[in-house]
Amino acid sequence: MDFCDVDSEKWLQYSQRSKFPLNLIYRIENKRLLEYEKKINRSFDSSVFVSQQEADLFYRLFPEAENVSVIENGVDYEYFSPESRILNPEPRTLIFTGAMDYYANIDGVKWFCEKILPIVKDRYPKIQFYIVGSNPNAEIQKLGDNNKSINITGFVEDIRPYYNNADICVIPLRIARGIQNKVLEAMSMGKAVVTTSTAVQSIKATSGVHLLVEDDSDKFAEAVSMLLENHSLRNYLGTNARQFVKSNYNWQKNMKKFDKLICDLKFSATNDTNEHK
Repeated sequence: MDFCDVDSEKWLQYSQRSKFPLNLIYRIENKRLLEYEKKINRSFDSSVFVSQQEADLFYRLFPEAENVSVIENGVDYEYFSPESRILNPEPRTLIFTGAMDYYANIDGVKWFCEKILPIVKDRYPKIQFYIVGSNPNAEIQKLGDNNKSINITGFVEDIRPYYNNADICVIPLRIARGIQNKVLEAMSMGKAVVTTSTAVQSIKATSGVHLLVEDDSDKFAEAVSMLLENHSLRNYLGTNARQFVKSNYNWQKNMKKFDKLICDLKFSATNDTNEHK
């Protein structure tokens, strides 16, 4: 069973950022889903998670768990490949990508627009922030209606031109589990990324080398502003980020681990069958 991540824990995070009665509903869902995850683990020959952190969390929540494996996500770094662009065009551009009817993305984008973007805009009045993702809900649409610096695209056929046009990719998630593909894609595109520790908790990148990590709104804004001022640092982070993804989140390499897991399970099942003949 491909769990991907411990989804029940995400509902606990939802409850911690919600008020009554939603927090109670989310807490109930957290407990129900955890029991289902335990049941699934007992029912399958192998349970696969995308990071060691998620596997460790599952063991903490369910010490009796058996046959847990880790196979990390990957990214198609040939598809998500940067193209040359004009140096320092005006206006300066930030980007966030993700489905905009998803609670964690909505929460992160609202936090960025309300607490971080105004600080950046004080220093860069012409700054443009692109929210690129399908199904923006009413809350997100309202952000764009009230601020000419915020651009909401809705669904796009190809996200790469938006990445290429951006100076910085911001990923201000306060709720997240597992490996965030949006982080890997932005890094593969050679973008300078500013994100939170929550968003990269399962990614082995180093802040200051591959990306910048800040959880405080003022410090997040300062990191964005610093990168807007420093093209050399943006290029340094983007180059390191792409190489990091190629080395650590290579689909071909990671899928070999999956092939081996399948072969091992098949071999084990064959031996069990022969023993019972």
